[in-house]
Amino acid sequence: MNSKIEISNQTLLKVAFFILFCYFLFLVRQILFWVLFAFVLSVLFEKPINFLSSKIPRAGASLIVYFSFFILL
Repeated sequence: MNSKIEISNQTLLKVAFFILFCYFLFLVRQILFWVLFAFVLSVLFEKPINFLSSKIPRAGASLIVYFSFFILL
């Protein structure tokens, strides 16, 4: 009943790279949070900005939507 467990070098490399990748994500988690937050805001504000930009310039529409959002907070 003696059985050997063999682990190849390729498996060890995959595990090492996975651990390094997880550590990298841990280090940049704050940056990833803000990038995801900015993406969600841009998707959320796309429709109102497009609606208002048909009547006023896009920069003005963006300012109105962003200021309205922050006032509602």
